[in-house]
Amino acid sequence: MPGMTEQLTKRQQEILAFVESETARRGIPPTVREIAAHFGMASPNGVWCHLRAIEAKGYIKKEPGASRGTSITRIPGKAGAFPLVGEVAAGEPRLAVQSDGEALTLDEASGARPGDFLLKVKGESMTGAGINPGDMAVVRPGGDVSNGEIAVVMVGEEDATVKRFYMERDGRIRLVPENPAFRPVVVDPRVMHVKIVGRVVGVLRRY
Repeated sequence: MPGMTEQLTKRQQEILAFVESETARRGIPPTVREIAAHFGMASPNGVWCHLRAIEAKGYIKKEPGASRGTSITRIPGKAGAFPLVGEVAAGEPRLAVQSDGEALTLDEASGARPGDFLLKVKGESMTGAGINPGDMAVVRPGGDVSNGEIAVVMVGEEDATVKRFYMERDGRIRLVPENPAFRPVVVDPRVMHVKIVGRVVGVLRRY
């Protein structure tokens, strides 16, 4: 909503910026304790109060019961804007790097809805699915991904990749490219940290 930026206090703006930057840098939002530590706040209760206020003003959405369940729904000063939070590899897993805070205003035809965000695609492993280098994947955050759907997945603590997702019967996760020049990535979440960042619900391309 135009003018909503004035409703955020200085500290709320700082917390929102920190959530956005950490989500971009790590591919996952910070926990309440991490936010408290960053701002030198003695108790997480103060962070909760700020987050509830920021959510009430329409900038974030909190997933109940999830320690990292904060997703950005609006960029201050840009109604209908979706954050471009970084890059994700369509190839070998690599670090998702922070963007310069760019945001795009999308209409309903893009398939985006509040809470989604954008990741710029690097690499060519998903060209068979129509996802090319430089495209922007519209990502719906959360772990609700079915076999065969395209997802952004964290492998290890900081590496992110976009692939077709499959959960094997033995508990391993298989991440399958859409380019015969690339091999599937198979990981065992029992021995390596794996997190589903979100499901790819659309692709945008600039010409």
